[in-house]
Formats: sequence, structure tokens, C-alpha cells
Amino acid sequence: MKEATLVFSGGGKPLFEDTLKGNKMKSGFLGIKGSYQGTLTHTITIPAGVSEVSVRVYAKDGAIDLTKPIKMPPPGGFIPTLNVQVDNEHLSLDWKGSSAAK
Repeated sequence: MKEATLVFSGGGKPLFEDTLKGNKMKSGFLGIKGSYQGTLTHTITIPAGVSEVSVRVYAKDGAIDLTKPIKMPPPGGFIPTLNVQVDNEHLSLDWKGSSAAK
């Protein structure tokens, strides 16, 4: 995507929103349409008691509007990191864990 808005919600309330701009990749195989990619790293504090977060990605022009919920991982001495990938019209979410700060 060239530009999209990313919204994280939890417990029915928005937790984070930002407009992202992708970087143009070189043309694809045999000069077929190139694509955009980008990376965002941002810390979000999820309020206690929230059992599920939702991610929405949408473009102003309406070309894409995807929403997907994911359950919070159980507590367990690690800091969960949500990996979000958007590819064409598919939104994928999965949790990665890292050790808690000491």
C-alpha cells in the first residue's frame, strides 16, 4: 500500500492510530507492477482486563479496509509483540514473545 491508516483498539476503545506511508519497491518480475513496503515499531500499553485487541488497516481512497481481532496471549513473564502483516487484501496477526525486562 502506498498510504494507509492503522488503528489498534482494545476493549472497544482506540489505543493507537497512525497514517503510514510505504516505500516503493523496484518493479517486480518482468516489470510487473512494483509494490510498497514499510515497517512500524511502536509500543502500546494495553489496559488491564482487555482480552482481545483489534487491528484495522484502511486507505482513504477505499481501496482497502481490513479489520481483524486477536485474543491477548495469557500472562507469563514475557512481553508480547504483535506482528501485523498486510499483503494485498489479507491482514495477518500473530503474537511473538520476548523476555520481560529485568
